[in-house]
Amino acid sequence: MDFNKLDTKAAMTEGHWLHLRSPKGDLLFADDKAKKKPSRILVYGIDSERAQQAVRGLSDAQRLVATSGTDDRSLQELEEQGVGFVLEIAGGIENVIVDGKEVQGDRESLRAFFLRFTWVGEQVFGVFRDRGRYLEN
Repeated sequence: MDFNKLDTKAAMTEGHWLHLRSPKGDLLFADDKAKKKPSRILVYGIDSERAQQAVRGLSDAQRLVATSGTDDRSLQELEEQGVGFVLEIAGGIENVIVDGKEVQGDRESLRAFFLRFTWVGEQVFGVFRDRGRYLEN
């Protein structure tokens, strides 16, 4: 077996387009009936440099809490930290409609989207760790 086929770092740096699912598990499409425009987010995997930087950032924040002995952060601060992490590992968004408009890929639009639809961030986080999704069949 040629290990080049198992180069997760290269594959995770390119990213994986995650086809979003509803909280019920249904695949989501911008064009509900035709099902030709999948609602999706580009996710960089755990072995990519971009994701590694995000992980190191979280680790620094967690070390700060551990050394101070207290965690007086509010729920809002914890949500912001989680959304900040998802923003670092999400590289793009396509065919996602909110209030009749397509969500744009700029940081503030994505931040608002991930804060409103936290279940999407959970899907992004799940894919980010799944090395098998990034490898070709």
